[in-house]
Amino acid sequence: MNNDPLLTPYRLARLNLKNRIVSTAHSSRYTTEGLPTERYRLYQEHKARGGVGLVTLGGSAVVARDSPPAFGNITMYKDDVVPPLSRVVDSCRAHGSGVFLQLTHMGRRTDDHTADWLPTVSSAPMREPAHRVYPKAAEPWDQDRIVADFASAAERAKAAGVDGIELEHYGHLLDAFASPWHLSKLPPEERALAAQLPERVIRAVKHVVGDDMVLGVRMAVDERRPDGLDLDAAHSLLHRYVQLGVQFVNVIVGTIESATRLSEVIPGAGRKSAPFLDTAAEVKRAHPDVTVLHAAKIDDVATARHAIENGLVDLVGMTRANIADPYLVRKIATGRERDIRPCIGARYCLEGGATGGVVCVHNPAVGRENHLEHEIEATADRARKVVVVGAGPAGLETAHVAAKRGHHVVVLEAAADPGGQVNLLTANDRRRDLVGAVDWRMEQARSHGVDFRFGVFAGTEAVLDLAPDVVVVATGGLARSASDAGIPFADGMDDIWAVFEQPRKHYGAVLVFDDDGRYPSLDAVEVLARAGNTVTYVTPERSVAVEVGALNFSDYQATFDRHDVTFVPTRGVHAVDPGPGGRLTVTLGTEAGSAADRVTCDKVFYAGGTNPNDDLYLALRERSTNQGRVDYEAFVRAEAQPSAGEHPGTFELYRIGDAVTSRNMHAAILDAHRLALGV
Repeated sequence: MNNDPLLTPYRLARLNLKNRIVSTAHSSRYTTEGLPTERYRLYQEHKARGGVGLVTLGGSAVVARDSPPAFGNITMYKDDVVPPLSRVVDSCRAHGSGVFLQLTHMGRRTDDHTADWLPTVSSAPMREPAHRVYPKAAEPWDQDRIVADFASAAERAKAAGVDGIELEHYGHLLDAFASPWHLSKLPPEERALAAQLPERVIRAVKHVVGDDMVLGVRMAVDERRPDGLDLDAAHSLLHRYVQLGVQFVNVIVGTIESATRLSEVIPGAGRKSAPFLDTAAEVKRAHPDVTVLHAAKIDDVATARHAIENGLVDLVGMTRANIADPYLVRKIATGRERDIRPCIGARYCLEGGATGGVVCVHNPAVGRENHLEHEIEATADRARKVVVVGAGPAGLETAHVAAKRGHHVVVLEAAADPGGQVNLLTANDRRRDLVGAVDWRMEQARSHGVDFRFGVFAGTEAVLDLAPDVVVVATGGLARSASDAGIPFADGMDDIWAVFEQPRKHYGAVLVFDDDGRYPSLDAVEVLARAGNTVTYVTPERSVAVEVGALNFSDYQATFDRHDVTFVPTRGVHAVDPGPGGRLTVTLGTEAGSAADRVTCDKVFYAGGTNPNDDLYLALRERSTNQGRVDYEAFVRAEAQPSAGEHPGTFELYRIGDAVTSRNMHAAILDAHRLALGV
C-alpha cells in the first residue's frame, strides 16, 4: 500500500477524489467559436489518464454575451456547448478523475471590441490596464441579468455532467462587487446593495446544483494593496459564502489587473517556490470545515507533499507541473519520481495567444496529443544506429526519444558538457531553472543506454566511422553578427554571446541593439545591468522584445527598473563610430528618415538570432540516402520518412533546431521529437 500523503483519497462533499493533486482551471485556447475541441478533450484526458485526482475545466468559462472570450474561453451561454463539454467530462471521468468547471463573468477583464462588441461591465467604471477597456457601472438590470446568466450556465454544466462548479472571484466581476478597492469608487449609498451581487450569484448557482454537485470559489483572500481586500475581510466574506453553500475555496493572493500584478500571482522562474502557501494555511486554520485548495508555483513533488502532509491545504494544485508532465501522479504512484519531467518556470504555457494555444517550452506533446507522445514506448520495428551530433536541447530530445523507441543512439558533442545555448542563457541567474530541461533529458537518455561522447569534434569521418543508419545534425547555431545583418560599421559591435560568456564583466555605458525581439536579448540586458553597467536598449520595433510574453517581461522589467535601463524603441543602428578615449558614438534612426539620434557609450552589443552551424550537414548531405530531404507531411504527423529512393548512400540525414535556422527552444525540441518518433 502506498502511504504517500499526496495519494491519499479525499472526500469533498459527496465526491470521492482518489488523491490530493489537482489541475486547476486555466485557459488553453483550444476552443472553436467558444466550444471545446477534440484538442481540448485530449489535453485534459491525458491529465486524467496520468492520474490527477481532479481536473478543473474552463479557465474562466464565461456565462454571458457581454463577457466575451478574451482567452479562448468556453462560452457557457450557448446551449450547443453541452455535447462537446460532455465528451471532455466523460473522457476524464473514465480514468477516475473528478471534473469541475470554473464559471465566471469577466467583468472589465476582457475586450469590448470582439465577439458581439457589447460594452463591458463592472461595479464601477474603472479602466483595466491589461485590456485597456472602459467598463460601464453595472445597472440593476445588468445585475439581475448576470445572476440569471450564472444560473443558466450552471444548468448547462450540470447537463454536461460535471461534478462541481468553481466561481471565479478574483480579477473578474464577482470580486469587483466584494473588494473595498472597487466598492470605494461607488457612492456610499450604493455600496451595500452592490456588495450583494456575489451572494446572489452563489444562491442562484446553489439552487441549480443542489446537493448533487460541489460548489466553491476561487478567491483572492488578500489583494495586497492598501485599499483592497485583506485576510480579515476575506474570512468574513468566506464565512458568509459557506453559509450559502460554498464547500471549497481555491486560495489566491494578489490581483491581476496588469501584467506585473499577474506575474506575482503566477510566479515564474527565479521566484520563490510556493510563495503563498502560508496564507493558504491561515485560511485552513480559520475555516477547518471548508476544503482548501491552493496552487501558485507548487511545481515540485516535495513541496506539494509537504503542503498535504502538514495539513496546510486539503488539495494541492500542480497545474503547470501537470502541463509539463501530465503523467506526474502515475510516476509518483509507481516509484518513478525521477522520471517526472520538471516544470522549469518558463511560463511559455501562458503565452498561448502567440503560440496558437498552450504549449510547454520543453514538452512538445502538450496540445498535440493526437499525434505526439508524452510517454515514449519501445515501438521501433527494428533497432537502428542513430548518431546525433550535438547535445543541446534538440540533440538530447532526439537521443532519449530514439533510445526509448528501441534504437542504439550515440551522441557526439564538441563541448565538455551538454546544454548548448541553454548554458549561455543561464548566465542570467534568474533563469537558471532552464537547465532542468537539459538535466532531465540527460538522465532519461542515460537510463535508456545512450552513448555520450563529449569533447568530440564530429567531422565527416568521425560520423561515418560509426556506421550509422541515421544521422541527426543538432549542432545548433552561431550568433548572427551585425555584419551578417548588413549594418554599416558593424566591426564596432559584438554579439550578445560575449555578454553570456563573461556575465560579470563591467564595461561602463553599453548599448544593446535588439534586432531579434526574443528572450536572449533581454537576458543580455539583465546580465549587463546586474553587472553594474549603464544600459541603453534600442530596438527597431515599436515595443520592447516583441516575442517575449507580458508576464515574463514584467520579471525582466523589475530588474531594468532597479538598474535604470533606458529604452529606445522604433530606432535602428545606422552607424558606430570610434571617438576619443576608445568610446563609441552610435547613430540611431528610422526607416522613415527621422532626424538622427546619437548615443555615446563604451560598448555596443548586437542581438540578431543565430546562423546555422551547418558545415557538417552540408559535408554529409551528398553521401546520404535522402540528401537531407524531409517529407513535411510525414514529419508533422511524426511518422516515418518515405523511402529515400535512388540515392546510393548508406544513412539517412536530417538536421533540426538552430542547425536549420534560428529557432527558439520549444521549436527545436519539437523538431527533434517529431523526427525521433518517425525514425
